Amino acid sequence: MVTALKVKCWPEQYRDHLRLLIIFVLYRLFQYSLILVGPNDQFDTSTIIFLRKVTNEDNDSIAGFWNRNLWNKLLSWDSIFFIKGITTELLEYPEFEFELMFSRIWIQCVRFFLKVINIPLIKENFYQILKFTILFENLLHFFSVIIIYHLTLSVYAEITTTGKLITLYTQNVAILSSILFIFTSGSGFFISIYSEPFSFLLTFIGLWFREICLVKNKRIYDKISLLLKGGIYHVIYLFGTTSMFTLATLNRSNCILLGLFYLYDLFCLSINLMSTRSSSLKVLKQIIIGPLLSGTIMLIVVVYYWYFVPFKTFCPTVGEWCKTPLITGIEYVKFITKQSFYSFVQNKYWNVGFLNYWTLSNIPNFLIAVPQFLILIKSVQYFQLKIRKNNQNGKHTIMPLIIITILFMLVILSVAHVQIINRVSTFIPLHLWYISEVILSHNLLSSNKILEKSNNKFDFLLIKLYLGWLFFWIPIQTILFGLFLPPA
Repeated sequence: MVTALKVKCWPEQYRDHLRLLIIFVLYRLFQYSLILVGPNDQFDTSTIIFLRKVTNEDNDSIAGFWNRNLWNKLLSWDSIFFIKGITTELLEYPEFEFELMFSRIWIQCVRFFLKVINIPLIKENFYQILKFTILFENLLHFFSVIIIYHLTLSVYAEITTTGKLITLYTQNVAILSSILFIFTSGSGFFISIYSEPFSFLLTFIGLWFREICLVKNKRIYDKISLLLKGGIYHVIYLFGTTSMFTLATLNRSNCILLGLFYLYDLFCLSINLMSTRSSSLKVLKQIIIGPLLSGTIMLIVVVYYWYFVPFKTFCPTVGEWCKTPLITGIEYVKFITKQSFYSFVQNKYWNVGFLNYWTLSNIPNFLIAVPQFLILIKSVQYFQLKIRKNNQNGKHTIMPLIIITILFMLVILSVAHVQIINRVSTFIPLHLWYISEVILSHNLLSSNKILEKSNNKFDFLLIKLYLGWLFFWIPIQTILFGLFLPPA
């Protein structure tokens, strides 16, 4: 028998927040300690070259104890290009064409908060800017942990005839999923300056907004494919989810897959419209105000920033991608090219393209990606089975996430640098819930006998191996990052 708690059990949630904060801080201290005690000489010398350009300080100041042993080492790989974008006043920027690929949204967000707290963008303030940006990155990650906690509570809430209840099991899944997200497979990069934390925070907030807008009533939830709440919830769905999903996409292109939530909602609401179970006018209003308008706005904004702005900025002088319109003969849509500027630069500088990464020399990178692929594949299989058995409360969030996860893996496997899945898969929470459910089903972290033991021993074995891999991978990833060594 599952013991139900009140819907708003704030004291328990605040205590969970405190536990998560303590775990997060201790974990980050451990990671920064690894950087601190690691070798000071990086494999790539571009960091020290950049520092000499961007500061007015002499070599002795740049090589001061904390700068030499910690802060300088955090400027590895992509973080150099992000800090260059943030400190555009300090040197010529962009210095290279490919630097435009590093999220302008994330850079402008950091610059805005630097202005708010009155840190001028001058050379004398460089290390102050760096420290603030790294602190900001950590705050985004921690806030995402809290959002995951509340998103999970909402998704896993027990549906009754009178509403929903937060059960002990739901709270356990929420706290465990949040802890797992602290130790996410990309966290070796998130000690520095990367754009992923901004995107997964926006994604989780958008998912939470959408979740609270869904009708969850036992009497109709099992019969009707999907319904949205009215009133203020129309505003939350339209402006809340659209702004969050759109900004997440402009920040990290892989988040374009979040648009599938609107296609899913449109499909499910259309089924309702054709049924006799609900008011046609009510459902039609939900379709127009909800997924149809939200998806259209998201699409227009993404096309504007991905195609129109680069086309007006660089064409026709740049050539190449400018001269490949998707639709020929129509002047006013010639900016929609077969290849976006982003894709063009990725292909030109990083050899990103269909199966371009499938070479013998990249076998180690594929091996590094295997654990994350396996855990995502198993999470898809696990929840597909639960939905078929009609045993998943949050099916209208889980089902779109299953589709997104499948498409995401196909894109990463066929087009991208495969090892980045450890970093860029962080916007998908499906595997966090899978791991949490299986662990709880074995009663490892709960003394309450709230679930029968799982019969699927392979799930439990896979998760033990995956967590064991994280135990070794994250410290190694952190140390390699501080040394400016692959894999990135």
